Amino acid sequence: MIFEKISEMNYTKRLTPRWIIFIIDLGICFSSLLIAFYLRFNLSIPALYLSKLLPLIICILAIRAVSFLIAHTSSGIIRYTCLRDIELILTVVASGSLTFVAINVVNMFFIDGKNIIPYSVIIIDFVTTSFLMICFRLLTKTLYYEFMHPSKQKTNMIIYGTGEFAMLTKRALDLDNLAQYKVVAFIENSKRNVKKTLEGIPIYHLKDLSLVVSKYSATHLIIAKKNIPNVFKNDLVEECLNQDIKVLTVPNVEQWINGELSVRQLKNIKIEDLLERDAIHLDDKQVRKQNMGKVILVTGAAGSIGSEIVRQLARYNPQKIILLDQAESPLYDIDLEISEKFNFHDYEIILADVTDLGRMN
Repeated sequence: MIFEKISEMNYTKRLTPRWIIFIIDLGICFSSLLIAFYLRFNLSIPALYLSKLLPLIICILAIRAVSFLIAHTSSGIIRYTCLRDIELILTVVASGSLTFVAINVVNMFFIDGKNIIPYSVIIIDFVTTSFLMICFRLLTKTLYYEFMHPSKQKTNMIIYGTGEFAMLTKRALDLDNLAQYKVVAFIENSKRNVKKTLEGIPIYHLKDLSLVVSKYSATHLIIAKKNIPNVFKNDLVEECLNQDIKVLTVPNVEQWINGELSVRQLKNIKIEDLLERDAIHLDDKQVRKQNMGKVILVTGAAGSIGSEIVRQLARYNPQKIILLDQAESPLYDIDLEISEKFNFHDYEIILADVTDLGRMN
């Protein structure tokens, strides 16, 4: 166990030296060139090119090396590869391929009237080099992410919505290396896209929510859709609660950081989000004035509403709170909670039924 912890710490803190990435990139370029020549000539390179292949490869690799050094393609941290890194690779590899084209043009019109490198080889080399360099980075990122966050430790998420808002939410989850979330399904209240997929993730109808939860062991649902009617949102949240699913919401685009959604901005849905009006804010001073020094009887004190009333009252220092309920065990639980958690002791527990008139008197 100790060895595993040390290995994990070393793995996360150690960064691959740039020169190793640089050598790997050149190795990819070398392999791509050979692949390009063999594909161009049907696995049999003519003697005309074979005799000049070695100096040609050295020349091409030198051009690639210079372009990589100028653009700093090996300076990025591989495990955090993003779209900008991929764009940089495509740009740099394309610029090198255009340099090969320029060499051909110069040689054709000003030297000996021949192409040094077949244009088909240049095209195949560009595609192969770009593909392998991008795959190398993405594979490294994937292996690192799986090592740090094994699939069995990830939280399976369902996204409600299939529009752009939902896609941006999924990509934010995918790109956040520290998040332990995995999108397993999309849900929507329309049959239009059911049985289709988005980036390989299946789309289900809302009525199949229980099936999806059971099939993927999902524990969270993210509402990633704009302008949902409050009545429908209430029904959706209630259904999720019945399925023991936590509901998260995505903030408005205006609240995103630098125009991008952060996983840390996902919040548990609040009761205010389900109201068709603004939440009512109590006048704390007035409430304290009304309750301070009073003896207050709370019936049904062990229930969900009654117990919350007791918790709120304990903050206002009443003279005494009388907790009345006929449920003995829940009454004992709220007894422990307000004495230990709220450190409030001015209360009395009464086990009674409010329908018993004599007992109430």
